[in-house]
Amino acid sequence: MTTHYAYSPELHPTEYLDEMTVGDGRLVKRIAERIRLAARSGTRAHTLITGARGTGKHTPSPLP
Repeated sequence: MTTHYAYSPELHPTEYLDEMTVGDGRLVKRIAERIRLAARSGTRAHTLITGARGTGKHTPSPLP
């Protein structure tokens, strides 16, 4: 029987999470900027992030 452990990013320091982040940093910055603009202007911009199960699409992290 295999044991599966829940991944809890909030248990790790930000530096560790930054090191483990893979992919295009420009995309993260672009999404973060869209969030900031929406917060300032009150618009409701939506961004759909797709990927395989377990790829961290909704993992909360500090914005750059």
